Amino acid sequence: MSNEFTNPSTEDLKPTVLQQSGFPKRNLVVIILGFLLVASIIVISAFLIRNKMQSELPQKSTAQLIPAVPDQIIIQFKSTTSEQTKHEIIKKYNLTLVDTLKIGKEPEYNLFKIDSTKRDATLNDLKNNPDILDVELNGIGRSQFTPNDPSYSSSQWDLPMVKAPEAWDVTPGSNSITVAVIDTGIRCSHEDLTGRIDTNKGQSWLSASPDKCTDYNGHGTGLAGRIAASTNNFKGIASLAGLNNNIKIISYIDADSSNSYSNFNQAQAINKAVSDGAKVINLSQGTLSSNAFTTAALDAAYTAGVVVVASSGNVSFGCSSGGILFPANYGQVMAVGSVNSSGSLYNTCTGPKMAVVAPGQSIYTTNRTSDAAYSSMNGTSFSTPQVAALAALILSVNSGLTPAQVKNIITSTATCPAGQTCPNNDYGYGLINAQAALLAASGGSPSPSPSPSPSPSPSPSPSTSPSPSPSASPDCVL
Repeated sequence: MSNEFTNPSTEDLKPTVLQQSGFPKRNLVVIILGFLLVASIIVISAFLIRNKMQSELPQKSTAQLIPAVPDQIIIQFKSTTSEQTKHEIIKKYNLTLVDTLKIGKEPEYNLFKIDSTKRDATLNDLKNNPDILDVELNGIGRSQFTPNDPSYSSSQWDLPMVKAPEAWDVTPGSNSITVAVIDTGIRCSHEDLTGRIDTNKGQSWLSASPDKCTDYNGHGTGLAGRIAASTNNFKGIASLAGLNNNIKIISYIDADSSNSYSNFNQAQAINKAVSDGAKVINLSQGTLSSNAFTTAALDAAYTAGVVVVASSGNVSFGCSSGGILFPANYGQVMAVGSVNSSGSLYNTCTGPKMAVVAPGQSIYTTNRTSDAAYSSMNGTSFSTPQVAALAALILSVNSGLTPAQVKNIITSTATCPAGQTCPNNDYGYGLINAQAALLAASGGSPSPSPSPSPSPSPSPSPSTSPSPSPSASPDCVL
């Protein structure tokens, strides 16, 4: 009978390398298990350290993101909380009872006044208090104003895109704020600009168009409508800073009928706008290189507390070697790019000085050809005045802000486009958000509408001789 077991082959009888070296297999198992144990300990330790580090990082309070009354807080004590404990909490946080609300069988809601600088810290502290059932901010709801201007709903896609309706609920602007438009002039008699132009101030540096209220090109009239066309007047268009006819525009002419200007005229206009008391300067102009006198004028404007906003330039015109044109690429100026209705970059010179973007394609605005004419404009020239208008509204709710602070509010509240990491060279900090910017400037609550004040009395302007024909070109209108 054959044996069911076969004899091992010669190969089977050869010792393994471990056996040759006298290393038992069980030792190998122990080493592998030890290695896995050490690796596990390292991974778990790293996870715990990471979580600890994250917990120690300063967390942004959700309270800072909610539009709310800045000096109020609402507390609902537990039904089991004693009156003595309630008084101790009120005293500890220096709260003042304003009102109470009793709903059904629920413990009453208590509205307290609090130091606004301590509100968020107190809110976070009280959330962990075992004697409190609920604690919240006194949030602000807003009715979203819709203007009656005929073209608002049909042609002005850009205003809802930057949260203009929500911004109008925060402030209508202040009649103490003026915006200088340095350009080709303005048709002051236009139906949507009547009463919006401070004709007691301003100046022209061109012998061919000495009247501030003449526009031989149309560029300047379009810019003026973009900033402050009368809003809710049953005519034409709305504008971001056009509500209640508060914010005014001053016209300075440095560019001729071909939309060209000289650098010296531009510097003169900036200097005159500062002396006239303008709070914001709109420069929808640009050239390929900087110069000493315009730079000096911009420095003086910045020192005087004037916000200067300029177009980054249109690709169709030509960009500088660094991308963005001058003066937008200068440090004291806020550079503005352009996007279309889908939020994509549109005909924009880009670069590291880009601050924000605003709508700049098919922008429906006032036209110089008649007192009731309107047309669509394109380019960074027409995204820039929307940022100038926002700067004017910000100063309306907080006139003490510096140009750097206004810029910080606009950039920090901008919306970074999906898929982008901001800031970047293309979009800067993103698309302006007028509502968020105004809430940040006003401390989270709407400012009261300013009471009307008499128009400024005429002030003499120093005489200046007209300059010869310009030699440099601004943004072109596409």
